[in-house]
Amino acid sequence: MILAFLPGGLDSREIDVHVEILACLAREGKVVAISANKDDAALSVALRAGIPLIPEESLNAGVVRRLVAELGSMPPPAPDTELWNRRVAYRPEHEHLALDRHAIVSVADGKGKIIYVNDLFCEISGYARNELLGRTHNIVKSGYHGKGFYRDMWQTIAGGQTWKGEICNRRKNGGLYWVESTIVPFLDKGGNPYQYVSIRTDITDLVIAEERLRRG
Repeated sequence: MILAFLPGGLDSREIDVHVEILACLAREGKVVAISANKDDAALSVALRAGIPLIPEESLNAGVVRRLVAELGSMPPPAPDTELWNRRVAYRPEHEHLALDRHAIVSVADGKGKIIYVNDLFCEISGYARNELLGRTHNIVKSGYHGKGFYRDMWQTIAGGQTWKGEICNRRKNGGLYWVESTIVPFLDKGGNPYQYVSIRTDITDLVIAEERLRRG
């Protein structure tokens, strides 16, 4: 199953590009599009590519379970086959096309080790890609949140449910930044997470503005 994020406000050229790519992917396997906004452009892409479209705000645990049940229902082949590797392995080139300019994206394996980050993740964190791969997200942990915050987050996603919230992270240079984050676990046939896809938006300026208003 491929999860494709459609940014809002696509122009006609971008619509055509997304349609061509997603239609091609849909011929290879099952594709679901997620739209950040309920706009006509995203709907046009989904309709022309012949794939389902789900608003981002609808990404809750029930939706994730239904996607896994309905779209991941094909019986997996032997784990060592090339087909299994294609189906299970994250395909960064697919996400890169739609997400790289619009969101901060990372993917972790079942143990929480980072296996993919996009350019915006590197840019905002200050870390090079090779410094992030193989590490956990503790590398950007700010110390702002207590242990209970991360414990609850991990328990939620390890239980197969989507987690949403605001997180304060720390850049390599020590500076802090805030993100609004959605973490979606992808489940194997036994219902256990084998991958976690995190999609974030930088809200640092908004948090700073709100703090200034509170201080008067």
